[in-house]
Amino acid sequence: MGKKPILVIDETIREGMQYRGVMFSCAQRLKILEFQEKLGVDICQAAYPPAHESEIKAVKALIAHARKNRFRIRIAVMGRLHPHDADILLGTGACDLHFHININPGKPDHIPENLLMVPGHIKDTKPECCISLAMLDIGRFENCVLEKCINILPLKKIDILSMPDTSGMMAPMHVFEKIHDFSLKNPAINISIHCHNDMGMASANTVTGIAAGARTMEVSALGIGERNGIGDLYSTVKTLKNMGFEIRVNTDD
Repeated sequence: MGKKPILVIDETIREGMQYRGVMFSCAQRLKILEFQEKLGVDICQAAYPPAHESEIKAVKALIAHARKNRFRIRIAVMGRLHPHDADILLGTGACDLHFHININPGKPDHIPENLLMVPGHIKDTKPECCISLAMLDIGRFENCVLEKCINILPLKKIDILSMPDTSGMMAPMHVFEKIHDFSLKNPAINISIHCHNDMGMASANTVTGIAAGARTMEVSALGIGERNGIGDLYSTVKTLKNMGFEIRVNTDD
């Protein structure tokens, strides 16, 4: 495969708090952010601001802390691909805005027009924003349906297209088929892989997704996350670096 730079999005805070019984205080989030910065993580997905005002307060504190200490890590927030959520995310001051959209596999072209206009609205309001959009979820889409969904998205306004196995139902060979097929046809698109661990294959699926052509990975410390979690930060990065991929995270610390 040769070397290529891979972007690491650490979702320990946002995804981690979806695990039963886990709730990070603002002080704990700051400590996690400091550790992510020390490791060399590229992006910290830190909050879901539309959920509660406390999420907005927490992410503003993280942004201020990172700015004060001149951290390299970028701080991202997440919400639905909806004008209401977009305005909330913009209001946090974050420059990395991550969205998700649920698509009915039986009706892939039934996406309301006002949702498709959100990325353009963000770029007009704050051109420096980096927009990621996750389509839920690729494990339930046939390749032809997946392509149809992607063709109606405003890809010129989207910086990262996240392709998550939200149900955690895929095996590595299925992940490779979908990601490799799409990346060959759309080499200019930065694909991100986000895998859940319901069948115990999240880390393997994440590594496979990168090997298949994805350029961004979404993981967490110890794989903490909703239900059985997602791909593990350490094992995925260590495996990919051993395979020759260029990743900034320091796995020797």
